[in-house]
Amino acid sequence: MTQHLTLSSVAKTKFLKYYLKDSKIPLITSSILYNFIYSAYYGGITEVYAPFGLNLTYLDVNSLYPSAILDSMPSNQTYWIESYSEKGLDINSIYGVFFAQVITNNLPIGLLPIKTKEGLIFPNGKFDGTWTSVELQYAASKGYKIKVIKGYQFTKEYNVFDEYVQSLSEQKDKLQGSQRTVVKGLLNSLTGRFALNFVKPKTKIVDSEDLDYILATKKVNTFKEVNENNFIITYLPIVDKTLCEQHNLDYHKVILNESKAKIVDKVDVFKDVSIIISAFATARARIHMHEIKLIIINNGGKLFYSDTDSLVTDLTLTKLIEIMPDKIGDTLGKLNFEYEIDRGYFISNKTYLLKLKSGLCFCFYSCSFAFYFCLLLLPFTFAVYFCL
Repeated sequence: MTQHLTLSSVAKTKFLKYYLKDSKIPLITSSILYNFIYSAYYGGITEVYAPFGLNLTYLDVNSLYPSAILDSMPSNQTYWIESYSEKGLDINSIYGVFFAQVITNNLPIGLLPIKTKEGLIFPNGKFDGTWTSVELQYAASKGYKIKVIKGYQFTKEYNVFDEYVQSLSEQKDKLQGSQRTVVKGLLNSLTGRFALNFVKPKTKIVDSEDLDYILATKKVNTFKEVNENNFIITYLPIVDKTLCEQHNLDYHKVILNESKAKIVDKVDVFKDVSIIISAFATARARIHMHEIKLIIINNGGKLFYSDTDSLVTDLTLTKLIEIMPDKIGDTLGKLNFEYEIDRGYFISNKTYLLKLKSGLCFCFYSCSFAFYFCLLLLPFTFAVYFCL
């Protein structure tokens, strides 16, 4: 613990040292491979489906991401495949990350994510993009028309994370207080740690000219003025194509001129990251949430709000147990009952107010006026306020 700054780093070291054993996971240190896989790496679903509801049920998935890695994972062998035929690649034979053309159907929720400047969306219609094979196959099973064109095919590895997840889950169930919190953090933070950019960031002091060059060509984490002409800056020491285009710079010329530039960065890499693992974990987590939502909708229920591993519906717990008994419980990946809601106001992503039937009021927002909103809207209740 004294050798690491973050809990996720401790989790990674613990897994690699004691649990990986003879299993093999791919080390992603090629910028071409990393960038392609990164385009298929999406986060969780945070969505408002209805702004207001009465008599609602709040559910939370128990250890969503740990349960999502209890399946096959990409191994350390990969190769590029492509097909420009009318049918494209056989969608049932692929395993990895692929570029595909998609036509959706009339499902009430979208199944494949797209990145936009405003965040993640799940559109209907005709579009293309890059996704993991498991997400493409799931969408196809629900009626999407998908033409898979090209991508990286991986071999499979089984039982990679099973012992780690099961061991820490058992510890978590036995412990209480701060010990339980630490173990839960180790359990939940591992998959995110594998998604780190393999290039190590650099921190240095530069003058204003060097600062301008870095800001125009490379991703900057932080920078701060030291004096009038010196700045301390932390950044990734590789040329970023999107930034170059935003500043009207020729990406390829910038790369070619790097060796002649005033700043010549030696690129150091992390040797313990694998974004493909995180991409598969988050994809399977989204599939799990999609399946629960579709069961609710197909049984006459209505969705009001969803976050990465939780959702709000108008179905009672009794009805939910009736329609999906195999998905309710206190084990990994099962839905836990959290709250009975008297009234719920859902403003936008991660912005909502809940008055529970117990009289407690939960107000979750990213700025301070939410507290006053809570007190004004629901007087005479005890308010619990969370500020991001």
